[in-house]
Amino acid sequence: MNLQLTYISNNMKLRFFQVAMFLGLLLCTSFLLAQSSDEKLAIQYANTGECEKASILFEGVIKSNTATTAIYYPYLSCLEQSKDFKSAIRLAKHFARSSQRVFYDVDEAYFYAMLGEKKKASKLYSKLVSTSYQSRYSAIALSSALRNRSEFDLAKEVLKKNQDHELSPYLHVITISQINYLQGNKQQSLEGLLAFAVTGASPYRQVVANLPVYLNSSEDYALLRTLLIKKIRTEKFPILYEEMLSWAFVQQKDWSNAFVHYKSISKKKNDQGRALINLADLCTNNKEYTVASKCYAYVLELGNNQRYYHQAQAGWLSSRYNEVISVPYPDSASLALLEKDFLAYIESNNRNPYAAKAMRQLSEIYIKQLQMSKKSIDLLEKVIKLPAISDKFKAECKLDLGDAYLFTGDVWESELLYAQVEKSFKEEPLGQEAKFRKARLAYFRSEFTWAEKQLEVLKGATSQLISNNAIELALHIQDNLGLDSNYVAMEAYANAELFLFQNKTTEAMKEADKIALLFPGHSLEDEVHYLKARVYGQLKNWDQSIASYKIIIKQHKADILYDNALFELASIYENQLKDTANAMKYYEKLILEEKGSLFVVESSKRYRALRGDVIKEQDNYYFKP
Repeated sequence: MNLQLTYISNNMKLRFFQVAMFLGLLLCTSFLLAQSSDEKLAIQYANTGECEKASILFEGVIKSNTATTAIYYPYLSCLEQSKDFKSAIRLAKHFARSSQRVFYDVDEAYFYAMLGEKKKASKLYSKLVSTSYQSRYSAIALSSALRNRSEFDLAKEVLKKNQDHELSPYLHVITISQINYLQGNKQQSLEGLLAFAVTGASPYRQVVANLPVYLNSSEDYALLRTLLIKKIRTEKFPILYEEMLSWAFVQQKDWSNAFVHYKSISKKKNDQGRALINLADLCTNNKEYTVASKCYAYVLELGNNQRYYHQAQAGWLSSRYNEVISVPYPDSASLALLEKDFLAYIESNNRNPYAAKAMRQLSEIYIKQLQMSKKSIDLLEKVIKLPAISDKFKAECKLDLGDAYLFTGDVWESELLYAQVEKSFKEEPLGQEAKFRKARLAYFRSEFTWAEKQLEVLKGATSQLISNNAIELALHIQDNLGLDSNYVAMEAYANAELFLFQNKTTEAMKEADKIALLFPGHSLEDEVHYLKARVYGQLKNWDQSIASYKIIIKQHKADILYDNALFELASIYENQLKDTANAMKYYEKLILEEKGSLFVVESSKRYRALRGDVIKEQDNYYFKP
């Protein structure tokens, strides 16, 4: 019986839908048929700017009572252009008689005002407000029509009267704030939103969702901060305003100030550090590892019996790891301390699910920074054998292990590991990364044609990073591979890059010198200088590294490594020599000259930080920890 009822119900729904579609098509068809040929032609004339011809036809269809509402705006546009406000009034009246749409009445009043008949306009506006405010939907429609004609005070008046009528002071607050904003009353607009935000969870979310519309400059954010700080000091609900202030700092990527207030919120809510964990995630996603470390450190200070202790412990170590490796040439002392902390963590948390990630990160430090390939291989092989890790994480570790074997010169084991991951994950980003590493390995082995074919496929990779890397390596091969003699130069350069990857700096430099000696003026000249700069960087010979980068900047501005050289040079001045002036100089040069560079966003961030745009924590005069 139930099945029969369900069938009947569904059948009725289908029939209803079919009838509704038929009626809709019928209405559309009748509307189109109702348009006379004169009306269609008049609209066409109006749209092409031939208003004189259009107006004659429009008047004709109005007199014949065949005009549809489709003519209203095209005809009105023509009348406004010719400043024929009397005809505009007649047009608005004509459609107001046959329609209950309030915007026709508003247009009538508007054109009375344009004609200079202010009293008539005021009288009609007053009548509209007094007859519409008692209905919520009528008030909204009238307010919208008034706003479209820039009658902002009247638009607010009708909404406020409706608020009073319905005894709901926050009913139209978002719309009223928008009108205030359009009038240039930014402070009044924000104050209305802030008062509404603390009336409940849903209003708070509404306000936060709408705030970006009102914040288009640093001055707007400064005004919002000033208002919020005042309310934090004086209002009954300071925690909500402090959360909004923290949100504002995050929007501006002012992480230091965000940390101060997230910490305060966490204390007031007694949330065991949850707010700081959330902020740490935001910081990590924005590569702000220093503040992320502070967030995790605060949660650790709460004690090892707290809910987020183990997550914070792993996060703190991971943030420090990211902070150290984000610097092109991290110092030995930082690496040694980080290794010690990793080993202590792994030993005391060998049953913790976060330990596997820590082991992988330590293996990367061993292979890329400390050149301890044996330790890296041993650690990765232990991780891969762990029973609780996911297949994806295991595959990521296999790729790292392939790099470690390549570092030792065991290219066959590397190729095998890359191939395993590519086969298991095929078209997924992880499989594409494995494919790229295989292509890079082929490049190192001077198998340029095969490498090019693989890279061509990877240019359309779903991962932007893989795609960019593939494009960069493919361009490098295409730009420098041509005549038969060039194969020798390219083979030497590929060998040099492999030696550099393996941290064999002496061998890498010999290959680079060989190219410069045997192939003077070769298209690889800028690449040779770039490779030498990186070799000198690994040797901590900053003067020579800077000199090599400056050769590229002066002599190879049109080549693809120009922006790389600017960024690396600025990084050395910033991180190694602590020369703020020169670091800013080269970051600025990159930003202004290489607008399409992949380094522009990071350069802009570093430039602003060096300039002092971000307020330091101790400058938070308005907040007592």
